[in-house]
Amino acid sequence: MNIQECNILLELAKSPYKNQRTLAKSCRCSLGTVNQSLRRLSESDYIDATCQITKKAEAEFNAKSPKNAVILAAGTGLRMIPINLS
Repeated sequence: MNIQECNILLELAKSPYKNQRTLAKSCRCSLGTVNQSLRRLSESDYIDATCQITKKAEAEFNAKSPKNAVILAAGTGLRMIPINLS
């Protein structure tokens, strides 16, 4: 699956399918790219005939979602106070 197909699949997961033009606009790609990507996603069984995501696509989302995260935060340090106040 290439990046355009992944973006289209994510967009279909967020909002229901209306038509290819609105999908192309929301994914910021051409109409031809959307057409080809929908065909490939359908052939790979990631979407059904009504362009709804399938269980295979949901399993792919779950497998590739991050499980752990490290959050780094930076604040004002004591040694930087004299520089910040001047």
